[in-house]
Amino acid sequence: PLPTGRTIAPKKLRVIQQQKLKKSLEVGIRMRIERETVQRAQGGLPKKLALVTAPAPTKGKA
Repeated sequence: PLPTGRTIAPKKLRVIQQQKLKKSLEVGIRMRIERETVQRAQGGLPKKLALVTAPAPTKGKA
């Protein structure tokens, strides 16, 4: 991953690895929360969505 001839101090390397791990964990957690939120919304709203979408065609025709 690093260009040849370059070395990074062990402490800095550890910090970089921790930052990468933290970033990947944050992304994973965010994606999971988003997925769960979408599932809850789809599970709890089908009737309300049907009511909201039903009047739309009548407005379009009028």
